Amino acid sequence: MRLHRDGVQVRAWWLVPRDALLALEHLDPEIVVAAATLAPEARDVLRLSRIDGMSGETIAAVLGIPRERVRGHFRQIIARLRHRSQW
Repeated sequence: MRLHRDGVQVRAWWLVPRDALLALEHLDPEIVVAAATLAPEARDVLRLSRIDGMSGETIAAVLGIPRERVRGHFRQIIARLRHRSQW
C-alpha cells in the first residue's frame, strides 16, 4: 500500500480515488485500507452499514440489489478484514 496525492494505491495495479474513501476516514485505518481493496458496490455496502447504520434489507432496497448479494458483500468484507489482520 502506498499513499498518493490522489488516493491510496493498493497493489501496483489499483488506485482507489481519495473521494471514494472519505466517508470511511473516521473508521479504524485497517478498515479503511481493507475497504480500499473492495469493489465499489461492496464499499457502498460497508458505508451504508457502518456509517449510516442501515440493515442488510434496507441496503438491498437502497442499492437495488438482492439481499443475497448484500450478504455476499458482507462475507467479502469480513474475509478481507481477517486477511489483513493476519499480515
